[in-house]
Amino acid sequence: MIDTRKYEGHTPAPWREQVDTDGKTEFDEYGSVWKGKDVIALVDDQACDEMFPDADLNLIADAPLLLEEVKRLREGIGKVADNMTKLLETYAYLGYEEVADWIGGFIKDMRELNQ
Repeated sequence: MIDTRKYEGHTPAPWREQVDTDGKTEFDEYGSVWKGKDVIALVDDQACDEMFPDADLNLIADAPLLLEEVKRLREGIGKVADNMTKLLETYAYLGYEEVADWIGGFIKDMRELNQ
């Protein structure tokens, strides 16, 4: 489970990526991720020979969006579990124990997934 609290205070989206050639650096080609005029990250293209940096840069640039999606999904899972709890209480009250047991297992799984 990812503890998203460690990302609090990160530079907000949107970030943009670009690949540059810079003779002043220790490597010739690198990818950079920017927020406005500020560099967020540099990815050394030569470190892995011909691999990367496009996929890495795209992932880094989308990090704030991915974090927001994780938070949104966790909130949705919590809402589903809360609604299923209400349904469980209704079925238990009506005497449908088998259905209530199934719903109880589903709620447990949802809450574990959301931790």
